[in-house]
Formats: sequence, C-alpha cells, structure tokens
Amino acid sequence: MTENNPNQITHIFNFCDRWCARCAYTSRCEAFVPAGKNTDDETNRLFWKQLEQQLPKTIHWLNQHAEAKEVSLTAFDPPKQKKNFDLFQRDAKSNTVLKAGRLYEDLVDDWFDEAVEQFGLQTVETDQGAAIRMPEGKNGSSDMKTDDLFEVILRYQLQVYLKLSRCFYSRGKEVETEDSEMEIKDSVGAAKSTLVLLDRSMAAWKLVLDTLPESADSIFEILVLLQRLCYNIELEFPEAREFVRPGFDEY
Repeated sequence: MTENNPNQITHIFNFCDRWCARCAYTSRCEAFVPAGKNTDDETNRLFWKQLEQQLPKTIHWLNQHAEAKEVSLTAFDPPKQKKNFDLFQRDAKSNTVLKAGRLYEDLVDDWFDEAVEQFGLQTVETDQGAAIRMPEGKNGSSDMKTDDLFEVILRYQLQVYLKLSRCFYSRGKEVETEDSEMEIKDSVGAAKSTLVLLDRSMAAWKLVLDTLPESADSIFEILVLLQRLCYNIELEFPEAREFVRPGFDEY
C-alpha cells in the first residue's frame, strides 16, 4: 500500500510483464493510475486465469509426446541461435540458458513466417500497433481466440531473453556486493517473472496447436524448448517458484 492511496500495491511493477493493457492490477499500480486511464482488471484477470488453467493439460500432452519421441525435456541441444548477443550480460555467449532464450526468439520468428504462407495469417494495425490475425472465420472455436494467443506469444517472445538477462545480471551483482537483500530478491523475482511468461507462452502455444494441428511438429519443438528453459531456470534459481511478487502472488 502507498501513503496517498491505500489501495495501491507498492512496487508491484518491479516484477510485471510491462503489459498494462492485459494487466489485472492496473487499478492498484502506482505506475499506471496517475495516467488517468480506464482499467479492465476483471476481464484481464479472467483472461489469464483461463489461459493458465490450460498449463497442466499442456504439460501432460508434452510429457506424453516427449516420452514417445524419446526427447529430453531437461537438456538443451547444442545452440544454433541466429542473433548476436548485444546486451550487457557478461557471460551471455557461454550461458546455455540465455542461448536458449535467443533460440526461442528465432523459433517464433520462423513459425510465424511459415504460418503466414501456410495458413494465410494477416498483419493488421490496431490501437496497440501491428498484430497478427487469423483469416476471417478461422479464429478458433474455443473461448480463447487464436488471435489473442498470437498476441500473448508475440508479446512475450522478446521478453524471455531480456528477463533472463536480468536474472543473471542481478545475480552477478549479488555475488559482487554480497550485502543487498533487495538485489538478491531481484534475481529470484526476475526468475519468477520469467517462469510466468514461459508458462503462459506454453499454454498459448498448445491452444494454437489445437486450432492448427498441421503445426504439431514445429509447435512441439517450441514447447520442448520452453519446458527445458523452465527446468533450467529452476535449477539456477531454485527459490523462484516460491518467490512472492508484490500484488501478483499475494492477492
């Protein structure tokens, strides 16, 4: 709570996904409220709840198919990312988790490039900028529209690597300073935030697969990488899942 507004949650924005339009806590965020914008918190809360409820089914499906294909859900393949490492992360070139984050960006780009040709996806301009849309009449039969799933996937695509970089950068600072409780929480909190992005992305990809089963092989490859990322983040930051982000994990 803040002194001026007891309904606000102090520092809730420290571990958010910077997606105000889809946030369920904008009315309680001191970084959002001063802008005087309208909020749609309840609709957004229900949206994320519905998506996150798909995660257990996604994990079950992935485990079954990985076992059948004898594919590891823990060990990374040799890196083959296209993009160069251009951030401040000191050990980025030798960090397999960060390399996997870069690889995920490439796989998402490749999938959408192919899907434009295969399924006739369209780019449209919205109030939030350019967006990918399914052709008319092919937006999925479930309550979660495929267009919304594309939005989730693409919104989080680049954030995965950025948040991973924050995890390791913050941990490096913690090792150097050895005395900042806030910084220690920052690395673990960043890891928790990253896991949330990955969980939501996995659920979104599986629902896309349900609508576009022709993409099963390529989406399976993506889901495997995301699950490997989750596993290895939890190895690197074992307290991440239990970290309580202000607001998000308290209410």
